[in-house]
Amino acid sequence: MNKMKNGIISTLIITANAIRKLNPFTLFFNPVIFITEIFAIITSLQAIFNIGSNPTFSEYVSIALWATVIFSNFADSCSEYLGSKQLKIVTHLKFKLKTQKISEDGTYQSVSIFDLRQGDLCVISKGEFIPSDGEIQEGTALIDESFVNGSTEPVIKTFKQNENIVYAGSKVISDQIIIKVISHSIVRDIKNGLFTLNTISKKKSKNDITISLLLSALSLLFIIVITTFQFCCKYYNVTILLSEQIAFMVCLIPTTIAGLLHSIKTANISRLLSLNILASSSSAIEAAGAIDVIYFDKTGTMTHQGRFASEITPSLDISEDEFLEKCYYCSLSDTSKENKSIIEFLKTKFPNSIHSPPKLSTPIPYSAYSGLSGIDIGDKSFRKGTVEKISTFCKEAISTDLSYCIQSIREKGETPILIASQEKIYGIIHFKEEIKANLQENIEEIKRMGVEPILLSGDTNSATRYVANELSINTFQGQLSSDDKLNMIRNKQDEGYIVGMIGDGINDRKALDAADFSLSMHDGSYEAQEVAGLIDLDSDPSKLAEIIKIGKQMFVTRGSITTFSIATDLSKFFIMIPSIFSNHVLMAPKIQLLEFSSPASAILSVIIFNAIMILFLIPVSIRGVKIKAKASRYTLNRNIIVYGLGGIITPIFLIKTIDYILSFFIR
Repeated sequence: MNKMKNGIISTLIITANAIRKLNPFTLFFNPVIFITEIFAIITSLQAIFNIGSNPTFSEYVSIALWATVIFSNFADSCSEYLGSKQLKIVTHLKFKLKTQKISEDGTYQSVSIFDLRQGDLCVISKGEFIPSDGEIQEGTALIDESFVNGSTEPVIKTFKQNENIVYAGSKVISDQIIIKVISHSIVRDIKNGLFTLNTISKKKSKNDITISLLLSALSLLFIIVITTFQFCCKYYNVTILLSEQIAFMVCLIPTTIAGLLHSIKTANISRLLSLNILASSSSAIEAAGAIDVIYFDKTGTMTHQGRFASEITPSLDISEDEFLEKCYYCSLSDTSKENKSIIEFLKTKFPNSIHSPPKLSTPIPYSAYSGLSGIDIGDKSFRKGTVEKISTFCKEAISTDLSYCIQSIREKGETPILIASQEKIYGIIHFKEEIKANLQENIEEIKRMGVEPILLSGDTNSATRYVANELSINTFQGQLSSDDKLNMIRNKQDEGYIVGMIGDGINDRKALDAADFSLSMHDGSYEAQEVAGLIDLDSDPSKLAEIIKIGKQMFVTRGSITTFSIATDLSKFFIMIPSIFSNHVLMAPKIQLLEFSSPASAILSVIIFNAIMILFLIPVSIRGVKIKAKASRYTLNRNIIVYGLGGIITPIFLIKTIDYILSFFIR
């Protein structure tokens, strides 16, 4: 019952929106349907004021023309209604992006990042993202700048000169800092970066412009033909009713594809929205279906932010149980993602090693000043930290075996973290990046589509090589700056390739902006999201194969319906010509192969068919034409045959059926 009620409400909303779109100023951007509406107005005036010799016929033609326009608007309204929740998502995102601003009276105020101005002071606590480029005024913190430089190694930033600059999109891992906003160039209204559906629909890609010009040219051509046609009729003393000429004109111009073109575009944007992907324009979707090469950023895009414990190596003279115990103790006081991964690793792999620390112990939280965390048990101190920090803390030198192990870990692109007391090094915890789920299968599917994947990173070559090998990506490059990534994309484009880029960091901005197709992760930097054609709200690059399919389906759907529209126009032409001249030319009745009940019925049947085909093809334009996992040329040829021949044959049967029904009403 509720479904029926919701369905009725939805239909009423869509219909009301379709009627609202009858405004000529709205239809002006769709020239073919705009011309159809002008003709509908003319025939309506003929019927109302009894202009011409057959006002009743004009009345029927005007009804059919208004139906054509309304059905076209109905197609637009259907697709727009399906994507209407996009505006809600944008509003939700804008509401979520908050930061703590220090007011003039010293109190903290939660404000939108879009309300920040240069010179404002903000408090950034552990686990929060830095909303804008700034200078640290107070405090010291460990900061993840992988969005900026692609490196997984966090850095320590403090209020001291030359160490106090922080960048938008970076994340505070420990402690708390106060920054002064020095650049607000990336903080602009989210509605300029995450477009509403109405904004998207007004943006036209090169293909949209090309098709619009083609449709406009065809319409102009047929107007010239019909105008010339009128002079020929006068020369032979043949009088053709204005309403007949208008009916002929509307049936010849490509109203079917013109009425559905916008809905095809909007439906694909809505289809992406169902995957939690926002599109800035339809051209971004088109490019997805045509890419030859796709560049992937590594850190934060293909891998999760941060590092995760994956293995342990105790020192030779330390038992595994003793080392595990110290690992657990030193990780209890730190709630960062990396330390939580240690606890989870120990609980999963070594559940028997988990014991509560002694009562006379003091947890030592991580401090950016020391770069260490750990625990004090009685008069003994145990600490966890990087090789450099532990080397300073511990009196014992790193053994040859541990040095070799550290070198091996780094060569694999992993990070060694040491556990030690002041007298002895207990061992190493291996940290590595965690690759996002389902990526390898996705990469293989992309390859089968004929798209070459390439992995890029600002991180070390060894770290990049590890991820590339795990994902079976043959081409990769590490230690790249943002300009390096940009140059690689431009070089490929100069070679004639259509290039895609997926990234999340500030250092990906230039590459994302230059690529033909670009996809940004929502949990990445705002700068990357501003220039990307698509934004994945789930930050899941494994959706890429589905995005490419949607892009290809958009091409195929538009091509198929265009082919069908032109083919039906051909059939309608050969049906209309004999019908119009049947009362004036002796040979005309003999070439009416379908034997219509009357000339008026034949003309009305064609124009009614012209209107209802838009209505019947709305589900196809919204759902899309099915595509198979075969070469694009095969799909194109198959659909040209199906929709080309179908467009020629279908009108013959349907128009004759409509004529049969009309024969009971029109004589």
